[in-house]
Amino acid sequence: MYQVVKSFNPETLLAQRDGRYFVLKKIDFDDIDVIKRLMTLNNRNVVRFIELITIGNEFFCVEEYIDGITLDEYLHRYGALSDERAKQIVYEICLGLKDIHSLGIVHRDINPSNIMIDRFETVKIIDFGISRTNKIGKSSDTHILGTYGFAAPEQFGFSQTSTKSDIYSLGVLINYLKTMALPNQAKADGLLGEIVEKCTRIDESKRYNSVDEIINAIISGKAESKKNKFALPGFRQGKRKNMIIASIYYIITIFILCMFVFDPDNIYESIYFSLFDIFLLIIPVFIFGNYLGWADNLKASKNHSKRFVCNLYGIMYEIIVFMVFIIVDYPK
Repeated sequence: MYQVVKSFNPETLLAQRDGRYFVLKKIDFDDIDVIKRLMTLNNRNVVRFIELITIGNEFFCVEEYIDGITLDEYLHRYGALSDERAKQIVYEICLGLKDIHSLGIVHRDINPSNIMIDRFETVKIIDFGISRTNKIGKSSDTHILGTYGFAAPEQFGFSQTSTKSDIYSLGVLINYLKTMALPNQAKADGLLGEIVEKCTRIDESKRYNSVDEIINAIISGKAESKKNKFALPGFRQGKRKNMIIASIYYIITIFILCMFVFDPDNIYESIYFSLFDIFLLIIPVFIFGNYLGWADNLKASKNHSKRFVCNLYGIMYEIIVFMVFIIVDYPK
């Protein structure tokens, strides 16, 4: 039996049992599924959920009592952090979020008040009051929740929150660790600044896909992963739509080469012309697809209208080449 010794607020109580302290938090019936999932976690960077109890007609979850201070208090005590200390804290938060996300749970309120540092300097994620499970196929959230400044744009009803919403909030938090300000007030520099920039992109598809990528960025010292650097155009970003379009193009190209170019009666000549045709059909894709980011180094690379015209010429070029193949080679 838990004995309440202090009330932090109407929904959070400090209780004692067998000489140990615990935190009791009031929850809604709809939160039970999330809490039951969190009870299966054994992660030193996430507050430990022990059990569910009822007091009167109300549900409470029992959590470990953390002897420490919030990250917000820590920052106001010590000021903006060094790169190394900030990286260590972010690394531990990522380890916690990784397990949380693996359960299909989105925290939705990552901010300095919901991160604690205990007396052993261990970082712990707390307060899952507005957490939710990721619902596939839902277009937007029902409620607007989250701490202003740290909440991702989609938490304001534009689309459904996902693990990338936590990544956005983590980006804002990283900036806060370094500057004691939000990104729109002051921006962190160096590697952490680059990580913040990618975490907080408005377009979710351009953020990190998982906290694993942030961990890798911290360890490698590179904010952007280069693992797909040499992938074919259309496959570099891993976007399904781009990969489908690219696959269709490559299949059509191979079909044209087989149907209109390759001549089984003259294999050597076919191979020679096939290589030439491959150059005509494939190379422009690498050029106009900005393969390896070659166009980004041009002075006019930031001029979107010029880039659009360049890509338009590329499309016209491909259409003309296809027509030439059909007209010239079809009689074969």
